[in-house]
Amino acid sequence: MRRILCSIALAAICATTTPAIAGGPLVVEDDGKPALWSTRRPVVLNPDRGSLGKITNPEALLTHAIEQWSGVTTSALSMEIGNSLPRDYEDLSENEFNALVTKNDGTNPILFDASGRVFREIFGPKSGVLAIAGPSLLQNDGRIVKGYAIFNGAEANAADQETFRAVVTHEIGHFVNLDHSQVNGLWLDRVSPAVPGTPPLSDITTMFPVLVRSKEPTHPMATLHLDDCRSLSTLYPTSSFRNAPQIVGTVYDFDGQRPLQGINVVARNAADPFADAVSAVSGATAPASADAEERGAYRLSGLTPGAEYSVYIEEVFRGFVQGSRVGPLDPPLDIDPTQMVAFLEFHNGPNEAGRNPPDSPLERQTVSLGSSETRRLDFRFNGVLARVESVAPNSSSFRESQRITLRGVNFGSTAAVNVEGPSTRALEQLSQVNMQTVEGLIPAGLVPGSYRFRVVTPKGIGLSGSVTYQVTEPPPTIQETTPDVLQNNEVQLLTIVGENLFGTQSGSLLGTGLPDIALEVAQRVSSDRVVLSVPAGALPGEYRAQVTNTAGTSPPAPTIVFLVELAPALNETVEPTSAKNRRDTQVKVFGQNLAGTTAVDLVLDDQVVELLILSTSLSEVRVTVPGGLKPGVYTVRLTNSMTSTTGPATFQVKKGGGGGGGCSGAPPIGAPGIQDLPFLWLGVVFLIALRGCALLSRVLPFRAGLAAGWPNSRLPSASKRPARFPAGF
Repeated sequence: MRRILCSIALAAICATTTPAIAGGPLVVEDDGKPALWSTRRPVVLNPDRGSLGKITNPEALLTHAIEQWSGVTTSALSMEIGNSLPRDYEDLSENEFNALVTKNDGTNPILFDASGRVFREIFGPKSGVLAIAGPSLLQNDGRIVKGYAIFNGAEANAADQETFRAVVTHEIGHFVNLDHSQVNGLWLDRVSPAVPGTPPLSDITTMFPVLVRSKEPTHPMATLHLDDCRSLSTLYPTSSFRNAPQIVGTVYDFDGQRPLQGINVVARNAADPFADAVSAVSGATAPASADAEERGAYRLSGLTPGAEYSVYIEEVFRGFVQGSRVGPLDPPLDIDPTQMVAFLEFHNGPNEAGRNPPDSPLERQTVSLGSSETRRLDFRFNGVLARVESVAPNSSSFRESQRITLRGVNFGSTAAVNVEGPSTRALEQLSQVNMQTVEGLIPAGLVPGSYRFRVVTPKGIGLSGSVTYQVTEPPPTIQETTPDVLQNNEVQLLTIVGENLFGTQSGSLLGTGLPDIALEVAQRVSSDRVVLSVPAGALPGEYRAQVTNTAGTSPPAPTIVFLVELAPALNETVEPTSAKNRRDTQVKVFGQNLAGTTAVDLVLDDQVVELLILSTSLSEVRVTVPGGLKPGVYTVRLTNSMTSTTGPATFQVKKGGGGGGGCSGAPPIGAPGIQDLPFLWLGVVFLIALRGCALLSRVLPFRAGLAAGWPNSRLPSASKRPARFPAGF
């Protein structure tokens, strides 16, 4: 079994969830399946024996909540109150609370924390958290075997009876693994093109993340809304609910390819838009390894046959984070930064598309379903940020300005157009023609290359898109290079003078018999001057420069660049410092100004050994010391393109040994012949097997213990794993 509860810090007042759909499952497995209670028998709740602060009979509130959830006729789940817990659990520490609600003892504890100590332990003093609840123990197949709820008596006065009736009903929703829904509650103090006015308090869902204030005799959140009933029935459906009408689909971005996860999809009955409303968040139950389409998928179940529904998409409220989270993303997907919760668009039937026209976000086509019909409605989101879809003309020379026309979508109240590429400038003389068209001037002097456009509106900086604009130039030519002598001991700057150099992308130095040296652009000064960086450690020699711009590559420069190096200097040590003389050894020689090394020798008295050079760099030369040398300590002598230096580096050659490292054509006298080897190897294998058993006897218990305690293990024993959060007010 796996433990769900863990020690946490929750936001005050609001409930805390794991990834789930709006009004859907609170706990979702990695494979995308919700955790579920068994419906074969009633789920039994076990209240403690105490009071809830000044509320002396909290079990009556629990009875009401159970009647609400068990009375959903389209749900197969039922609950009942069983035996009370052995005592009134008060003044529990956080660890004691965690142990109680995760112990696999067949109980589902409902705790009335009269003093509020548990809440102070977990959330700190004056947190304002009223309750938390949820599944606490799962089998490996995802079946819930234990749940809990705990209520904060320190926040409960006798006058709060109706408020806590709503709190208990909400928490029992979490107990059966329901998450939150924002379908109606958000619109008590906000407006939306999709919501016809202000919903009555009676249509606020029980699973709305925030406890609303109400002066009604019965708190509206203490009575289930149709959305709550549908959410419960989606998890625990009767056969009739399985056959009820439903809408399924995927929310895509405007390209029709990329799914959008975390979008709230809502269906409202035109004849009864607040009472008959249902919502789901796209990609909420997508498995951890979900493919692209699953991350944008949604399902609206239990719709009324023959009713005319408007279906639309909106953001999840930006303030619903952590404890009040709705859907799989925390924080929610913020598409429109100018609004806390933005209406996005209606589904527009056959006209549904990623741009307007033909798909205006405010145009809708209602949907009516048959008694057991499943209808697929995919959204292609128009977006709220501006995007460019075409530019005309699409190129100009860097030497002159060019008036252009941009066409796209969401250009309302365009404030600026950024031209972004090798350099960034603003489009000049900007003029907005309409919501889909702006005009402006590409300024002269842009660095040649490829550019994209971002249209800036009050909604934010627009998408760059795939539309490009080319600033062009002719192929480059070089007239001269300065300076004509560069040292190779550090990065040097080389100035190129010529024509059409403003768009220079790279350069190189070309030498006869020498490898080309790649140069990077350090500064584009003007169209006739560019500065390139020459890397340290290049081989000394005579070179001619060459540059490449957006149109092509120049011929080699008419002038020569001389790369020179300073006199070499060696460090005291080499690597390795010694080797036996029985075989060749690769050795690293360290120092300064070694890139142009032409010779490396080992010197011992009057003996000079020339070494094979494998590679050179500014500070290291790799050489091969041949085998068979006379033992002794040799001094290293190195020659580069300027001069030679000897020492202080030394290398010791040692006399090589035979022994086990050598080879022989016949076995030594007295050694076993080939016919004896099977018996010898049998003994070796036997010894290895004995050693292996001893080793495994030490290693395997440790590994088994590690596996048994690993959070995600699926062992048959009662292994447990923590989840992110329980949930509560």
